Amino acid sequence: MGQIHPFPRRHRPQAAPRSRGRRFPTLLPMYALIGMGVIGASVYGLPADVFVDRDCADFRTRAEAQAFFVAQGSGDPHRLDEDNDGRACERNR
Repeated sequence: MGQIHPFPRRHRPQAAPRSRGRRFPTLLPMYALIGMGVIGASVYGLPADVFVDRDCADFRTRAEAQAFFVAQGSGDPHRLDEDNDGRACERNR
């Protein structure tokens, strides 16, 4: 006897034909969206309210950290001055 199939031979589901080496049309929408995002960010820049957190490890010297701290104005959103004495990154050398 042969194999028993749930469908007779003429009604058996067929696998979709696979195209070889033609992935570009399928990925085209993804590439288009990525390209629009990159171009949009480079042309229009980042939004003004983007906050990039800086840590003491981001500065090479204490003087560089202090200059950044003073330029930021009032408040310490980056938490560079741990003891609130007005000196940033006192552990840096």
